[in-house]
Amino acid sequence: MFFTVKFKNKIYFIILLMLCISLLTCSAAYIIENIDFINVFRSGEELKPKDSIKLPVIMYHIISKSKTGKYIIKPTQLESDLIYLKNNNFNTITIADLINYVHGDGVLPEKPVIITFDDGFVNNLSYGVPLLEKYNMKAVFSVVGYYIEEYSKIKDHNPIYSYFNWDDVKKLLSLACVEIQCHSYNMHKTGKRAGANKYAGEPMESYEKIFSDDISKFKEIMKENVDYEATAFTYPFGAYSAASETVIKKEGFLSSLTCYEIINYITKDPACLYELGRFNRSGNISTEEFFKRVLKSY
Repeated sequence: MFFTVKFKNKIYFIILLMLCISLLTCSAAYIIENIDFINVFRSGEELKPKDSIKLPVIMYHIISKSKTGKYIIKPTQLESDLIYLKNNNFNTITIADLINYVHGDGVLPEKPVIITFDDGFVNNLSYGVPLLEKYNMKAVFSVVGYYIEEYSKIKDHNPIYSYFNWDDVKKLLSLACVEIQCHSYNMHKTGKRAGANKYAGEPMESYEKIFSDDISKFKEIMKENVDYEATAFTYPFGAYSAASETVIKKEGFLSSLTCYEIINYITKDPACLYELGRFNRSGNISTEEFFKRVLKSY
């Protein structure tokens, strides 16, 4: 009787184990098929679709002749970076080039790379543009509408700390090496919201309206002052939520840029244009060190 009971318990155990394995397998399959794209990026994983084109995006901020920092580089460092890209056969493109490839019949060059400058500092125009022209390269400048308006009023044009005014924006738009995109009208600030993020407990309807109104204001002043329409949204501080992409798509943006440090994989699927990752260029390391980190998984 003892052995019979023991044997039956084994049978039950095996049946139960097989059921658990079956349930786990089904759950895993469901998770893989329904995985949240945002969570993939947040985990730092890289998606490598078949027949995709690798695209690193470099993120610059302040260019200063006197100091360096996490978000500050010297003109000599920027020049060293551009020389590195040229010597290693990388070709700079814009967001427009990317959109034309994905949505149309545009062609991307071998080893494409995007150079971005965030916030709209005057020093980007003073020190960055001449180097772009010198090496025949392109860059994307993401600007904050409120900053442009304020610095157009006060007439302060110091390359150390000032932001673009409308004359600067007009000049940039006249250059073949520059593309301008949206960095919000006035969401480039910390606090409860942190950039364009939806804060905890905020009603969805309220968030969507605030975010949409901010974008609409940016579009309005750009149309009124320089007759220009941006096609991509660069998230301030890289902060966004699952609801953010819905808003920017409704507002007509065909691409978005984050601060996740990953290589992007470009296909003919328009979804690949959103949440593009970028590598922040710190002035605390050399060109060689920086690109070694960027290209380790290239």
